[in-house]
Amino acid sequence: MLPISACLIIRNEEKYIKRCLQSLPDVKEILIIDQNSTDNTLKEIRSLKKDNIKIFQRANIGNADPMRNFLYSLASQPWILALDADEYLSKKTKSVIPYLIDLKPSYDVFWFFFENLVEGKNIREILGDDPHPRLFRKGALVWPTTLHTYPEIKSPFQFWVDRQYKIIHDRTLEDIRKSHKSRTKLLDPRARQQELVFLKKLMAFLGVEDNLEWF
Repeated sequence: MLPISACLIIRNEEKYIKRCLQSLPDVKEILIIDQNSTDNTLKEIRSLKKDNIKIFQRANIGNADPMRNFLYSLASQPWILALDADEYLSKKTKSVIPYLIDLKPSYDVFWFFFENLVEGKNIREILGDDPHPRLFRKGALVWPTTLHTYPEIKSPFQFWVDRQYKIIHDRTLEDIRKSHKSRTKLLDPRARQQELVFLKKLMAFLGVEDNLEWF
């Protein structure tokens, strides 16, 4: 098994959680904070019958970011692989991870490019390349508690993984609507305006009527 703790913070992800977990390489442990899911998320996880999954229950605060540092502190392994439930590793990405953590000279943080899909359509022209640090040594970064911000990187030894090894973020417009409604009060005015601009571009790209009251 790889010396990696896969870490997820979830709520009501019954549609996606098995796909995410089944895409993981053979890691030592999978740590999950569940924010009081009310659907069949936990049932789906348990159906996988994985002995290396540990689930921690926490109250739903509408935002995963304040819990990230706490979750990473629980990791028993030197490497952390951070994913959201509606993300998953491509087969090529899954196969390259063992080589990344053994690279010489070694690195502490690996950035991955994303393939962002909404309703099955690639929205790269809206989000751009959208790289994120998702594989890193424990302690190599600290996550701010504010919503949708990049972490503070503690190490200069970073590596941008080739685009062929991507993480896939696949969701529906309805998922985005629910997510936006649940967190909009947590955003500061500038971030809220940026999100509204993104939503307008997304609806235009998908050919959906521009009616932000829907959100």
